[in-house]
Amino acid sequence: MEYELTDLGRSLLDAVMAMAGWAAAHHDEIARHRANSELTGVGREKARAGAPAD
Repeated sequence: MEYELTDLGRSLLDAVMAMAGWAAAHHDEIARHRANSELTGVGREKARAGAPAD
């Protein structure tokens, strides 16, 4: 069986590829922020306490 994108799916291709490129270009920074959040509890924990998330 072969699969291919429909015209609607192809219309998203440029946006998806741009997002993937952005994620790849910022991978190290994203990883640092994620690791820091996991260590400090910033984000969901602060939001639960009523404080704005960073």
